[in-house]
Amino acid sequence: MDSTKMEVKGEAILSLPMFMIKKFGKDKYKRWLAGMPPYVRNVYQNPINKNEWFPMQDMIVEPTLQMCELCYNNSLRGAWDCGRFSAEYSLK
Repeated sequence: MDSTKMEVKGEAILSLPMFMIKKFGKDKYKRWLAGMPPYVRNVYQNPINKNEWFPMQDMIVEPTLQMCELCYNNSLRGAWDCGRFSAEYSLK
């Protein structure tokens, strides 16, 4: 399956900006957000509709890679940390 065409619900992307702010603070979050394409930045800057569908590549894959570059010296450990945060958030 082509991952560039996959979609996820808004609920799946809610935890990424929360993780960035909690772990790295608002200044680093703003730097991360500034590096996003306008569409992605607009979604993350506004309330996210949990039931709306979004392109997975644009809203999870690329932002996670950018977070890893900015905050983890390009280590994919950031994806693991963020995934763990997301799982804990979703299960509570």
